Amino acid sequence: MTGALVNQIGRLLILCTLGCVTLGVFEGSAIAAQASPEQVLDGVACARCRVDRRTRVVLTSRTIEGEINELPYGVRVDPTGNFWVLAENSPPRSYGPTGVFNRTLGRTGQGPGELLAVHDMFWVPGDSVVTMDAVNRRATVFTSGGRYVRDIRLPAPLFHAIVLRWPSQVLVSGHVATSSAAGLPLHFASFADADMKLVRSFGPDRGLLRPRYQGADWHLTARRHDGTIVTAKPDQFRLHIWDDDGSLRSSIARRSAWFPDSGGGSNGTPNQPPTPAITAIDVDRDGLIWVFVRVAAPTWRQAWARVPPGAREARLSEVDFQSLYRTRVEVIDPASRRVVATVDMPGLTLAALGGGRVAVYAADAVGDPVVRIEQLRLVQPSRP
Repeated sequence: MTGALVNQIGRLLILCTLGCVTLGVFEGSAIAAQASPEQVLDGVACARCRVDRRTRVVLTSRTIEGEINELPYGVRVDPTGNFWVLAENSPPRSYGPTGVFNRTLGRTGQGPGELLAVHDMFWVPGDSVVTMDAVNRRATVFTSGGRYVRDIRLPAPLFHAIVLRWPSQVLVSGHVATSSAAGLPLHFASFADADMKLVRSFGPDRGLLRPRYQGADWHLTARRHDGTIVTAKPDQFRLHIWDDDGSLRSSIARRSAWFPDSGGGSNGTPNQPPTPAITAIDVDRDGLIWVFVRVAAPTWRQAWARVPPGAREARLSEVDFQSLYRTRVEVIDPASRRVVATVDMPGLTLAALGGGRVAVYAADAVGDPVVRIEQLRLVQPSRP
């Protein structure tokens, strides 16, 4: 893969699509025309609230095909409760509700129905699943049984899809230049034809980028029970709430010294810790927004032990991501603009799966990489 792909996918992509990590700090600047969001007040509003955590399942392999031996791009869950791991050099891999490996979807390649780098997948009416391939630049529709149906060409790598109405209205995120703006990160798109068509592009900053801006140009997404949508850039702790027509309802910003609002981010180097970045967001039934932030683990220096001294790049296989990161969880009430509760937990959160479940990349008792499905629950004094 070429270096140009890094810019197309986003310089801050937490899960490096090139199979390597550049050993340097990404330089960024603020986005132009930034509207002033409401501020999330510092400090925890509910001193007696806590976040309970338990491991529901650990994804395990019965065969070499199902082994998790690399840092995944992400994890998704299908309507039947199967977990899907998305990783480099592997088709999407399915694990049952008990965590046991089932099967893969598709095969590796560039032909019809073949896949190279699936960063997202979602399920649609009609017993079908759609994969989003950032390298092949296409979405591919399969039946739930794995039969190839059709391809849809994409204008750019796109992520974090939310189906509002299939196939005519799907929310996707990524850098797609339009005639009116260069940097709008959110798009309503139609997947009805052989080429994906933009229905509407929008974003919180009017799509204006200053020269040399190298932050992430995509948003994480989550849908609330009232149909509104929450989005956040990985490298800025700002949450945006949208109506389902793309109208901005409100924005809130979390200002804190531990999360610098610099418009850029870094995986760190052997001599410098990684900087914080949001890796997942979710909304619970009470409307509280759960934000999962990767932060440097106390063991971050150990992560680079296998990297040769003086190297300018490190292969993913050389970096011990279990030692590099831990996750800080913040539960935010958008109505009061307060942090309700916070907790730190080991491992790197890859995705929020709904219902309080998150997928976490971590190490098992002997140090081998695993994906754990964790169940989180907010315990408040007035509730059992």
